[in-house]
Amino acid sequence: MLPFAIAFLGSFETGEFGPFANIWLAERFLDFVTTFMFWVGITFELPIVMYFLSKLGVVSAQRLSSFRKYAFVLAFVIGAVITPTPDPINQTIVSLPIYFLYELGVILARFA
Repeated sequence: MLPFAIAFLGSFETGEFGPFANIWLAERFLDFVTTFMFWVGITFELPIVMYFLSKLGVVSAQRLSSFRKYAFVLAFVIGAVITPTPDPINQTIVSLPIYFLYELGVILARFA
């Protein structure tokens, strides 16, 4: 996903005298990549957080199962927000793993 994001964000150049010019600075590039990887990593912690919340008794697997339709919509909203391109294919590529991580969290909550 990172190469697509960089290619899309790099396509905003409109010419030498246009309003946008690509100036690739190592500091900004590394900041973008680091931030991007951080939030992707946080997203992949979702099943573990759900497991421990279920282990502590904060939520139950049945309660999480009842929120499936909301989790599906929320996954697509999050995918729309963090996807750097406006097309629905990339949004789906981002959203489906988020939803599958939620489902994995529901399965892990059953074992807690």
